[in-house]
Amino acid sequence: MERQTEPEIPGAVTESRVSRLRPYFGGILLGLAVAAFAILIAREVALAPPPVEIQLPESVPAPSSVTVHVGGAVLDSGVYALPLNSRVIDAIGVAGGLAENADTDAANMAEELEDGNSYIVPTYEGLVRETDTVVVYLAGAVQQVGLYSLPAGSRVSDAVNTAGGLTELADLSEINLAATLVDGERYNMPSRSESEGTPVFVHVVGAIEQPGTYTLNNGARLIDVMEMAGGPVAGADTDAVDLALRLQDGQRYYLPFRGEQAVGDVTVHIAGAVAEPGLYVLPIGTRLIDAINAAGGVLSTSDIHALNLAQPIQDGARYAVPQTRTAVNVNLAGVGELEAVPGISRTVAQAIVNHREAVGAFTDLDKLIDVSGIGPATLAAIRPFVSVS
Repeated sequence: MERQTEPEIPGAVTESRVSRLRPYFGGILLGLAVAAFAILIAREVALAPPPVEIQLPESVPAPSSVTVHVGGAVLDSGVYALPLNSRVIDAIGVAGGLAENADTDAANMAEELEDGNSYIVPTYEGLVRETDTVVVYLAGAVQQVGLYSLPAGSRVSDAVNTAGGLTELADLSEINLAATLVDGERYNMPSRSESEGTPVFVHVVGAIEQPGTYTLNNGARLIDVMEMAGGPVAGADTDAVDLALRLQDGQRYYLPFRGEQAVGDVTVHIAGAVAEPGLYVLPIGTRLIDAINAAGGVLSTSDIHALNLAQPIQDGARYAVPQTRTAVNVNLAGVGELEAVPGISRTVAQAIVNHREAVGAFTDLDKLIDVSGIGPATLAAIRPFVSVS
């Protein structure tokens, strides 16, 4: 008996095929959608402007040190970093100290270091000429204008002292007293006008109406800037300051109240004809006479009358006590007195004393050549200022 099959219905066959193909169509559509989305994203990225980088300012730390070059008559020249507010004496210390031929009178040991500066300590030997003497003409603001003959290696300060010193109107800001004299040169000491010249810029504080900074004519006095600042307030101690003091550019002046105790210290370099030249830290308001006494007082060869002993000392300043032309006895003088002689450093002065104690008194000046640190040039430079009796 034959089995009969049911005939296929056309609509059912078509639906069956569509059902099988539906997943493929769905996958194709999904792929097209993903591709279109990717193309859209790529287009947006390509057309978008580049990102802007925001540069934040770098914080600059406050400097904690100064870097300076120290050279000349020191034991270890080089570049050194020192703490802020260090002074020349500190820089010399880290450079190994002074050499034997260092000219300490020509360097301001109290000067505050400035970052990037070079500090060169001069020498005696390097400044001495081959000739025994130099002849120069001194003119301008000196007591006795004229022609002068001085030992080779002498400085402008030596010539000025020989000419009787500077006049009251001498403009010290324009004079390099440490310069070495050149044979045959003319040195004109400029004068300072009370109403003309480069103005000075000063800072005045304390017991005054309007503390602040002021610009005045060169030659102005402390009383002038006090009046410009509105005058003293009630209770100001005007007797504690020198109202006739001539203002110096870049200085700070303080007017105290009555009964006020000076607060703080100043550091100064006391040089020249004093018993113990060097660096001294003294209270604010100290007068020059007190600073000189702190340095052991003046020597017998000093010209103390050439200074204003009543002036208040200023922080960072150098004060040199000039000396007369009286010869120093190398057989009796101490280290401090010998050091005040032009051309003799503290090291050489000590060497003279040591040699004198070991060998005996010098019978004539030529015997000084046997002292360590004294050569023919140095002996020629110091001969006019020393004696053996």
